[in-house]
Amino acid sequence: MDYQQEILFLKDQIRHQKKITKISMILSTIVGSSLLLGAYKATHFNSLTVNRLAIIDSNGIERVILESDNNIVNVPSGTFGRNPKMSGVILQNANGHEVGGMGSGDNGMAAIILDSYSDKARYGATERIGMYTMPNGDASLFVVDLESNRRSELKSSADGKIDFWYK
Repeated sequence: MDYQQEILFLKDQIRHQKKITKISMILSTIVGSSLLLGAYKATHFNSLTVNRLAIIDSNGIERVILESDNNIVNVPSGTFGRNPKMSGVILQNANGHEVGGMGSGDNGMAAIILDSYSDKARYGATERIGMYTMPNGDASLFVVDLESNRRSELKSSADGKIDFWYK
């Protein structure tokens, strides 16, 4: 093969490679677009069913938990059982200890609680501010001191009686 023929042969190979490259690019674009559209559609749900969903911070600590049938309380002094089991949202601090939540119990009660930590408190933690509704129709709003003593409570019973006290 002389020099001219070799150049023509190389040009023909380059044209052939360009066609293959164009076809590959087109197919890659089609396949990639299909995958992206499929992934976009897959991230939009009408319903998502889970038993537990945890949102973590940048250190991997669970900070917000959406959970059903939880009967565990995690505080600095240890882990304790919760009665009744609760389903709802649990808020935790940077150490992974519960600092509050909102939920409904297996017994029909519902609660919103904010906790606080103190060496004076039983278990090292106490429910500081809370609201409860009970299955019998009673409802209460309370404030607790750092030693786990109720300092004030507003209570409405199912029969319409209102009671308020403070210490």
